[in-house]
Amino acid sequence: PMGDIERWEAQTAPIITAEGATISEHILREAPETIGEPVRTRILWGLDANVHDYIRAIEFRKLLEARFERTLGAGGSADAILLPTALDTAEPIGDSPMDERSPTDKFRTTRIFNHSHQPSLSVPCGFDAQGLPIGLMITTAKWTDALTLRIGHGFQQATSFHAQRPPL
Repeated sequence: PMGDIERWEAQTAPIITAEGATISEHILREAPETIGEPVRTRILWGLDANVHDYIRAIEFRKLLEARFERTLGAGGSADAILLPTALDTAEPIGDSPMDERSPTDKFRTTRIFNHSHQPSLSVPCGFDAQGLPIGLMITTAKWTDALTLRIGHGFQQATSFHAQRPPL
């Protein structure tokens, strides 16, 4: 159900930008220096969101939800979707919030589930060559939160990644 993710991202972008801007507007006004440039840019886009684009994005989100439910819901072809939490490993914490990567890149594989309303969980699944953590995203059908948690728990019982710490 995740094919054509670029189209989904584009068509649901008005939701995340408008809602994020609404929640974060006070920070932008009171302490803009605490928000990195990529996030500040998205907040500004959200403050200028067009209500017609927002409503169209909500309608598109309904199609997205239905597609995931056909795959994960009763009679679907899968009990869960497992994928990397992020396409890149974690980024080192910089000295300034202005140095962060774009949120678009960071959350590419996870934000779709914010729109489709699937219960999702990220669990540690290792470290990259620099010792930065790698995550595994577990997603199941709507209203199957307990299944999501059972899969995550089972993974942690079968592996020791959650107990490991990266070298400092």
